[in-house]
Order: sequence, then C-alpha cells, then structure tokens
Amino acid sequence: MLGVARDLSAITGCTLNYQEPDSVAPTLDEAVSVIVQAPEACPRYCGRIIKNVDVNASIPEWMKQRLNRGGMRSVGNAVVDVTNYVQLELGQPMHGFDLARINGGIRVKKASEKMPFAGIDGKQYTIEPDTLLIADDHDVLAVAGIMGGSNSAVSEQTRDIVLESAYFTPDSVAGRARKMGLHTESSHRFERGVDPHGQMRAMQYATALVLDICGGSAGKIVDVLHKESLPTSCNIKVDRKEVARILGYRLADDAVEDIFRRLQFQSETTDAGWRVVPPSWRQDVRLQCDVIEEIIRLHGYENIPTHVAHGPLRISVDRESRLPDQRIRDLLCDAGYFEAITYSFVEKDAQNRLNPDIEAVAVANPIASDMSVMRTSLWPGLLGALSRNVKRQYDSVRLFETGNVFTGKNGNFRQFESIGGVATGRVSARSWDGADREIDFFDVKGVVEALLDLGKKTDVAFRPLQHPALHTGQAAEVLVGDEVVGKLGRLHPVLQKSLGFPMPVYLFEMEAGKVKAKAVAEFSALSQFPPVKRDLAVVVDKTVSFDDVRRLILQTSSKLLSKLELFDVYVGNNVDFDRKSLGFSLTFQASSRTLNDTEVDDQMNMVVSALQKDFGAEIRK
Repeated sequence: MLGVARDLSAITGCTLNYQEPDSVAPTLDEAVSVIVQAPEACPRYCGRIIKNVDVNASIPEWMKQRLNRGGMRSVGNAVVDVTNYVQLELGQPMHGFDLARINGGIRVKKASEKMPFAGIDGKQYTIEPDTLLIADDHDVLAVAGIMGGSNSAVSEQTRDIVLESAYFTPDSVAGRARKMGLHTESSHRFERGVDPHGQMRAMQYATALVLDICGGSAGKIVDVLHKESLPTSCNIKVDRKEVARILGYRLADDAVEDIFRRLQFQSETTDAGWRVVPPSWRQDVRLQCDVIEEIIRLHGYENIPTHVAHGPLRISVDRESRLPDQRIRDLLCDAGYFEAITYSFVEKDAQNRLNPDIEAVAVANPIASDMSVMRTSLWPGLLGALSRNVKRQYDSVRLFETGNVFTGKNGNFRQFESIGGVATGRVSARSWDGADREIDFFDVKGVVEALLDLGKKTDVAFRPLQHPALHTGQAAEVLVGDEVVGKLGRLHPVLQKSLGFPMPVYLFEMEAGKVKAKAVAEFSALSQFPPVKRDLAVVVDKTVSFDDVRRLILQTSSKLLSKLELFDVYVGNNVDFDRKSLGFSLTFQASSRTLNDTEVDDQMNMVVSALQKDFGAEIRK
C-alpha cells in the first residue's frame, strides 16, 4: 500500500500523507538470541519477543477488509493476520514463531545438504543444499523468505511469540521457491528486492498492532546488522542527450528535475545531465535506462508527440538462387498442413526416444523439467502438438514447422534451420462415394518431392534408412546428388503405441538451407521436331528399387532421352514370387533433327543391356 501511495503521489503531484510508526518501548528485559552465519545472504535480521499474547483475539473488521481488498484473506489467527497486513501495507514480509517451540536461539544459515522440511501448509518439501534457513539449535524453523515450518508455527495454544523482520537478498531467495514447487507472497517480494532499511519500521508497526489487538508485553528488539553486505545506493549518471534520444524529443530540465523530486530521487545537475540517487525502496532502479523509463512514465506516454516515420525506401532483392520462406509455407499449406510453432526446449527422454544417436545440449537453468534440453530435431515438438490435437478428437491432422535445431558438445555447438512435418489420419474427409483411405508413406514422400521440386532439383533420390524412431521398411533418407538432406518415414509402432496415437504417424524433416537452394533458370529452346516414345517392361528382383533403375537408365542414355516415366508395377501371375515387373515410358527427342528408328533402337538396346548387366533384368513380353 505504501508503495502504491508513493507512486500515486508522484504521478498526481499530491503530497504523501504518511507517518512513521511510533517506537514501542520494551516492557520486558528478555531478548531472543540471533546469530547470522550467512551475512552475505541476510545482511539484517530483527527479532523481538512478545509474551502473553491472545492469538485468538478478534481481528478488527478494518484489517479483514483491507486484507481481502489486497488479495489476501484473514486466517483467523491474530498474529498471522498482523504480519500479513504489515507485509501488505509496508511491503516488508514478516513471520511469527512460537517462542515455546524454539530450542535455544535463532540461527540464520545455509543448508549443507538435502533435507526434508514440513511446511506450515502441512505439506512435505525437500530443501536443496545452499538454501538459506532459519533454524534453532536443533531443527529448521523456516526456509528464509519463503515459508515457515509447521514445527514452529503460531497456533491457538501459543502464548509467547517471536516476530521476525529481515532483509534477505534477492539472490538468496530467487529460484528456491520454484525448486520447492512454491510461490509465496513473501518470496515474490524478496526475489524482487525489498527496502533494505524498512525492517525496523515494520517491526515497530507489527509490535504496536499485536499489542493493540492481542495484548501482551514486548521485549527488546535484537537488530543484527551487517552494513557491508547491505545493497548500496546507486549513483547513476543520466545523459540529457540519451533522454532526448529515447524519448524522441527534448524535455525541459525543469520538468525532468520535477519528476525526480516527485519520485524522491536525489539529483544533482551536471554539464551532461544529472547524477541521480534513487531511494532505498526503489531496488529496481539501477541503470540509466531505468531512470529514463521513470521519466517517460511520469511524464506520460500520451504526452509524447507523435511524428510520421520517414526513411529511405529500399527495395529488397529476392535472390533467384534461393526460395523465399513464404513459398515453402504456401506449398505445405496447400498440401493440407497447418503451421505449428513449438519450443526449442524439449524433454530429454522424449528426445532420446526419437533421436538417440545425437547428444542434446543441456539447458543450464531449465524453466521446467520437460524443457531441459535443446531440440536436435523438430519431431519432439511436432509430435507433442499432434498428440494434443488427437486427444481432442481431431483424428486427421497434418502439421509442419520451420525452426532451428541444435547439436554439438564440449563448446562445439551448431545450430541450423530445419523443416519438419507430421501427418496422421485420412487423406480426405469421409464421403458417401467411399473414397476414403489413410495417409501412407507415399503421401508424405510426395510432399517432400514437391518441396524439393520448388528448387528445380533434378537429382533427388530416396534410400532405405534404418532409424530407431522409424518403422523398418517404411523409412528413407533424402538425397540431393550424393548429399543427405533429410529423412522421412512412419513412426515406429512401439513409439506410436506409447505416445497414444490410434493411427499410423508419418514424419519428415529436412535441412532448410538445402531445400531453399534453388537452381537458376536457364533458357532451353523448344524442339521443332517430333518426339519418339517407346515402352519398356523389365522384370527385376523385388529388392531393386525404382530409383536405382531410373538412375541407371539416365546414366546409360544420351541426351536424346528427354523424359522417363514409370507407368506400371506388377507382381503376380507369370512373374516369380521374389521378382516384380516395372513398366517404363521413354521419350526421345532431338533439338536439330527428326530421330529415326535406328537411333532410337540403339538407345533402347543400350538401356536393356545395362539393366541386364547390373540388375539381371529380363524383358517382359
């Protein structure tokens, strides 16, 4: 509340009406023993004993209402409500301990090993080493700045309490609550930095409220202070020209200095601008850019004049040797795929299942357990997105993504852009005409071929691939010339079942740079002479792929062969069970003359001889 009041005063220019709480003189000689063993993490710790309190006293209605309006609630325990209210009004977290449950004195120290901890919420937690603790001579009483323990909590039977008001550095609290699976009002404030000089104010105010509501007698305040570890005030140089550059126009010095006064910033004018010292409660203002942000905020964004942007117009040059990203996206969308955007961080186990041969780059401080490594493939993210869609009754889904993947170890890292896709379900929606079939390997292969055809690549080939994540016999690596540029295939049935997909899933992934590389168009005159077509059917072993046959025909033939098409694949009667028949259509054409039968026959004989020699092919008649 005090912070909001200060900001409203600065924005409106109204005078802040706030009085420091009166000091409460001790009526007891007793004081709690406090030893701070980690002053770099806890530069200041204040403790005070209050005896003979009635924790079951009625909480004033005004306090209940303010707690509710501040997003908190009254818990029915007067001491807890007072510490929560002081935190809400002054921004200083506090905590109350049951004095009878403290053995010896209070020790502020760091955990040396993992240990269990029973929180005040009744749950069990694990404390990690180096976590700042509040302990007594025998046990842990609280995790500093995060949560108190059930073994020292103020209960209905409590008569004597110890109030705590301390400054824990942001570094000593940051991340600890998240590791414990917690996010408390206290940790939220300590992580962002509280006023390092507000502990005594909060202690006096809380003491007065406790005595007023619960009665009792207050002891002496123990204030353990290590000034050398407290954050120091920043002396920030603010350049007048930099303010004008970021703001977009020159603000008068008087206006800037008035903003400093309203924010209670100490300022001194220099030749270049100002030297500014923020107050202790503004721990967020450490740099020149922070001060400029405050100047703009108090001046009002709506008061900054607008200007029409202007600059030299430059026409971007589209390189003919490279495909634009949008062209690739358009093709995939036309093929029925939807673009997905997934995280570059993925779960380690999920990645190992799909890409076990490549070591992933570990994230030093992951934001979640399922985002602990950098992706080496787009497949983990795409399969996760596919799974979420399938679980929502979308049985036919096709997704694609373009993004960076990361490989390497020992500092030798590499990142490159990749294009990946997943598909499952039916080729088209169910229809009355019965034209209904599931997506298969060749549908995905066709999409990959279409992508590569965008770049006018003529030397594309597919080679059988053994991959732990893909189904044997339905997986291939993609080659352009002799270079492997990607892979595709059906997800292995074991993985399909473990991931909960009811229908087969097909995947592809290619290196984007290779896909985007485009052959520059060259002019070739249309021949004025008629083509000659010949059909050829050969019987080869089933293990011989069409691509191998195609390559051999193209290598054997001369430039007269202008077109080669596969029009038939036959397995059955009159063909041995371990062989298959391939039917080709070959088109021959010359640019300067009409071909005669002898020339074409010579070409066909060369092709047949090569097929017989390399593959033991037989002419099917």
